[in-house]
Amino acid sequence: ADYMYFLASGSLDYSFGNEGDPDGEMWSGSSEGSGPVDDEEDDEDAEAEDAGSILTERIETGTWFCEPALWTPWEHLGDMLSLTECHLIGLSKDVLQSAAQTNRSVWFIFRRYAQQYVSILNQVKPSELTDLSERAVPSAKVLQHSKV
Repeated sequence: ADYMYFLASGSLDYSFGNEGDPDGEMWSGSSEGSGPVDDEEDDEDAEAEDAGSILTERIETGTWFCEPALWTPWEHLGDMLSLTECHLIGLSKDVLQSAAQTNRSVWFIFRRYAQQYVSILNQVKPSELTDLSERAVPSAKVLQHSKV
């Protein structure tokens, strides 16, 4: 993974706890959405997913995800399904690093933040890792420990 994403508008469901998409793709679904979550077909799917320990979390506008991709090698741990038309903003780790390197002070701050982020991330139990890292690695905690 090379991007952190911001959900600028729309609604997504993030499913995790399984082996992930066999094709290695993060995104699934269509811009049409997936229909109501409580359809009878979805109930059957949910029962099958429960047996495999798959968890689903609703992602709403203003949420960011996949932040670890900016600071460390990262592989997606789940799948996103659009529920509505969505607008995503992707932040490339390469573009971010190139921009930060143009200013020594900014580069120092980013580097310190990245070191603390990875340090905190490494303390998270593997079973608690998801692409929704803000819960496991809160940015406020990273900033507090970064002293930036």
